[in-house]
Amino acid sequence: MKKISIYIKGNRQSTAYYRIYQYFDNMNEYVRIYHTMMSDSFHDRYMPISRQPIYIKVAAYVHIYIRMFMALLSDCIRKPDYIVIHKRVISRFMPKVFNMMLRYVHRHGVKIMWDFDDHIVANHEVTQRQFDIYSELAHIITVTHDYLCDLVKKEYRHKVVILPTTDGDMYSLFRDKDINSSRLQKLSEEVSLVWVGTSVNLDYLKGIVGILDKTALDMKAKDGRKLSLRVVCDKPLEVKTKTLEIVNIKWSRSGAIAAMRDSQIGIMPLVDDVFTKGKGGFKLVQYISIGLPCIGSNVGFNSKVITSDCGVLVSSVDDWEDAVFNVSDKQRWLEYSNNAFRHWNEQFSYERNLATWRGLLEIYSGE
Repeated sequence: MKKISIYIKGNRQSTAYYRIYQYFDNMNEYVRIYHTMMSDSFHDRYMPISRQPIYIKVAAYVHIYIRMFMALLSDCIRKPDYIVIHKRVISRFMPKVFNMMLRYVHRHGVKIMWDFDDHIVANHEVTQRQFDIYSELAHIITVTHDYLCDLVKKEYRHKVVILPTTDGDMYSLFRDKDINSSRLQKLSEEVSLVWVGTSVNLDYLKGIVGILDKTALDMKAKDGRKLSLRVVCDKPLEVKTKTLEIVNIKWSRSGAIAAMRDSQIGIMPLVDDVFTKGKGGFKLVQYISIGLPCIGSNVGFNSKVITSDCGVLVSSVDDWEDAVFNVSDKQRWLEYSNNAFRHWNEQFSYERNLATWRGLLEIYSGE
């Protein structure tokens, strides 16, 4: 049985679940060994490390260094058939000895697959030099879209495979005919927006709360409906509003699924900068996988996920009010919803992504 050694920052409760775990957990024909940077107990006790005192930060680095060193050493001794690296082996600066070990297994026939789904140089997860080393050593590079592909040097770009991030947990729920009946019934009294994300992205959401609060007031005056916003995040959205109802939900996969199932419109506000151009629009992909119409900023990959028949792209903060009224029209909402799921099935299918990963592994299965 062939062996896959997987280097990944977080456990199955992290966002890495959607890039790696949900696929490799279903590949029982391989032996899979996951190497996380931190033990679960260390992670649960001290994350986020950025908020800890310096001595905890030093302890965290030592903890991560030892775990990753031992993992690479093990792979040098008991060489796996494949090494899969999600983003990086270790954050920021890669020790020279780690690169030496990667080059060693590369020379001895181990196939290296490197996956990244953000502009990991712009957000300082790796240096440009380390980014180029991964590009050189990888046999296959998987990225979410063309913008990230273009970050790879031309000499290595032939290795790149486009693999959008998707969610394989929810699409079966949309096949339940009752889900949209319930949503439509509630839409007569309340328009429920949902935002799912991590706390580092909360500022994007804060930037539109003011216009959403105004929209809530105008909606109440126009047709008596209430506007609410479910925020599924590791931290609460702490802002004061006059009319908009904000419901904070502590992030978990089950909590996110429940919030998207019970909401009617998924939103993804962004600002336009180098980092956001590299984002893969994953929130939007999640929304459409369960038939949620979407409203999102017209930035980067968002325009590939939100088509004109499944939602609205906005170019300025002031556009959000018209977008909410547009999408919340009952007949238009139902059309958007059905089109959203169809778009997901055609462009972001979980089964297609799983088949792609299997195919990439099979390319080298006979070597």
